[in-house]
Amino acid sequence: MDLMAIWFPEEISYLKENYDKLGIRECSKELRRTDFSIKYKALQLGLKISRQNNLIHRCAGAKIAWETRRSERSLWRPSINDEVIRNVKTPEAAYFLGFFWADGYFLNKSNNLDAGGNIFAEFSAADYKQIESVFSALGKWTITRRQRENRKPVVRLETRNTPLYEWLVEQDFDKKTSVAPSKILNLVPLDFRSLWWRGYMDGDGCYYFGERVKQLSIGSAYNQDWAEFEALCESMSTTFNYQQRIQKRKNGKLHKSSSVRVCNKHGIQKLIEYFYSHPSPMGFPRKRRKAEQLLEWVQA
Repeated sequence: MDLMAIWFPEEISYLKENYDKLGIRECSKELRRTDFSIKYKALQLGLKISRQNNLIHRCAGAKIAWETRRSERSLWRPSINDEVIRNVKTPEAAYFLGFFWADGYFLNKSNNLDAGGNIFAEFSAADYKQIESVFSALGKWTITRRQRENRKPVVRLETRNTPLYEWLVEQDFDKKTSVAPSKILNLVPLDFRSLWWRGYMDGDGCYYFGERVKQLSIGSAYNQDWAEFEALCESMSTTFNYQQRIQKRKNGKLHKSSSVRVCNKHGIQKLIEYFYSHPSPMGFPRKRRKAEQLLEWVQA
């Protein structure tokens, strides 16, 4: 009998408690099993690694097939113009902060890394091409590319910049799944504020143009505070629908989320016109096209 094929209760208990937190590599070391064995057992048990922790494990040195192109300056030395971002001096800075509120991530001391905190975001390679100029305008990033089997190519931008990291934490970016972006919006000049919302929409928003349903929506975490979106809608004399959802996945785990939706023509028109009121073309063209479709429908 192959003893390695047998999983003892204490091993299963350890895997359940630590798989998400420690990842495949550390669990395989502790249990003295192969990575494949850990993956297979986790699949049998319906265990998953969250997106945030998955990215943490990769950055900590998990064995993943990355094709890496590093910028001229080291990741561990600041190469981003944090002053431009912190003072929101440019349209690119405003858009970046909105996009980062939706799709940005941190690695910090609590993740057992050195002090300072890594700042990073991931995109499909196709999407990154469309907004590469925005990030390039803010400085030099470490760029990492990967291509998994049967998956689209992905690009990750990363930097370590202590002043920027600490400033983002002060503005509640570390709590962005549960608080409203009030602090950061108060710092964005009025001339650039629509770009903040455009960046946020490009990250978490959706312009849906279907046969039966036409709407503008934003999805986020279950406990997201939507106070700023509510205030924006009130300023435009429009209404929105709010929904919290708990869905049971195939593996038996529950997925929680919340969303806001604007389905009335007046609201759709006012919000889209506002998001694209700044003359800068920055943003995802595919989302702009959908937004334009909705505008044409509203104005027909």
